[in-house]
Amino acid sequence: TAQHERDLDSMIEQAVFPGTHEPRVEHRTPATDPSLPVTPARADIMSAMSRVSSAVTACGGGEHGIATVRVTMTGATGHATNAIVSGPFAGTPVGSCIALAVRGATVPPFSQSTFSLSYPFRI
Repeated sequence: TAQHERDLDSMIEQAVFPGTHEPRVEHRTPATDPSLPVTPARADIMSAMSRVSSAVTACGGGEHGIATVRVTMTGATGHATNAIVSGPFAGTPVGSCIALAVRGATVPPFSQSTFSLSYPFRI
């Protein structure tokens, strides 16, 4: 429904950019290429999560809910290197499938060594 769409949009906005609408970043030692952005751009994050969302949704196998995934990306490659599912799918086969799907996400390289964020997926 329209209300649920707004709620999910709000959750995504808050998860990716809490409070100040800036990415929540775990402070890490930066990589060496100064021409790269320090962290991924918001549009790149949203695009990466959108590209894996159909695979994430397919993991549900008829189950429904919100799976919040803590994703860590590596700056040198932009690849997701870790994904941890929390919420009702944590520790389940559906959660394992979701984590595997999210580890397929990529953003353009960035200079910070890693970047982590929590992202809610609707299943």
